[in-house]
Amino acid sequence: MNKTRFFLCLSCFVILLSSTLFAQSKDYSKWGTAIVKLSPLIDLGTSESLVVYNHRVYDPYLKRTKETNDVLVVGDTASVYLNYGLFLRDEALDSIGRNKITEAQYQELKDRCNVQELCFFIVKKPTLDELLHNDYVDRGNIQYTEKMPDFQWKLTEEKDTIIGHMCKKATSVFRGRIWIAWYADDLKRQEGPWKFYGLPGLILKVESEDGEHSFVAEQILEEKTHRVRYSDKKSAIKTTREFFLKTLRRCKTDPNQSMSAGMLISADGSPV
Repeated sequence: MNKTRFFLCLSCFVILLSSTLFAQSKDYSKWGTAIVKLSPLIDLGTSESLVVYNHRVYDPYLKRTKETNDVLVVGDTASVYLNYGLFLRDEALDSIGRNKITEAQYQELKDRCNVQELCFFIVKKPTLDELLHNDYVDRGNIQYTEKMPDFQWKLTEEKDTIIGHMCKKATSVFRGRIWIAWYADDLKRQEGPWKFYGLPGLILKVESEDGEHSFVAEQILEEKTHRVRYSDKKSAIKTTREFFLKTLRRCKTDPNQSMSAGMLISADGSPV
């Protein structure tokens, strides 16, 4: 499917989604008619480049493989990486009206968009040397800020073609893993999925040498201007990357103890 056809399908999907929200047989009435109070959005400008990735990860704790579709929204000074279903949900909310949607409508919209990672997003601001990571762990929305990673890429002359673009290979060691990336230097964006960036072209594929993680671009959408934006999670627990990983590891290795212990704490040290 070429980019124009895919964009038309995306546009039709959003229009159909917002106009036929109650046309299905599944009963969402139990969710009620109260208006949902959505988090406000922080707007970082416009984007003319969106990349849809297939993200596959093998979880060594749970011993299972999970796949999601994510989208990278690239702006001039910042980018946002989030679940593709969440992106589609927000596009549909714009059509419906963010301040008008009921609980039942919201739940149906989330199901239709296949929102798998409601709270997950990463915001990269290279000019400020800042990266924001937001996720939902141990019954709470948790968030941390860190400096932009220094990947120290090693460029090679190996080439491969990914979704019609000639790509070059680069490697880097990052936080204990060897990463292999393929970037298209005809796409002049030093961006990529997840926390990856810094190559002389858009990263269309990156995978860990151990095979546990892979991000592969499936489509590039450039026919419409979108907003580079993310939810302002005012209730999120602000923490450090180290504490986030400690909480996540405990949830996966001993979820019962994690829930009873209450790993998350407020700024004053009290449990959430």
